[in-house]
Amino acid sequence: MSRQWFYVLDNESNPVKTQNIEEWCEWFSTHQTQIGCDTVRDVTISTVFLGIDHNYSGVGDPLLFETMIFPPHSIDRRIMRCTTHRDAVALHEAAVRAVTSWPKTSKEKL
Repeated sequence: MSRQWFYVLDNESNPVKTQNIEEWCEWFSTHQTQIGCDTVRDVTISTVFLGIDHNYSGVGDPLLFETMIFPPHSIDRRIMRCTTHRDAVALHEAAVRAVTSWPKTSKEKL
């Protein structure tokens, strides 16, 4: 069984498989894909709809949303992926709370 890799969001933010890559390209050229972007203590938390299934194993649900945490001045970043818009919003909010609760470093002003 072949796996469908390309998705768009319907009017309720539910992922829907596209019929072809042209449909996918058209949708992405006209829609907002960012779910959230926050900066907390010089750390950026970004959550986006990828539109391409990143579950390369082919087993389980498609991974279509991604939250990344970008620490300042570092190539180290944390990447978390999920299937639904609701989970993406919750993941983004949890990441913002997590970064907010990180202990302050000696370089940060109190």
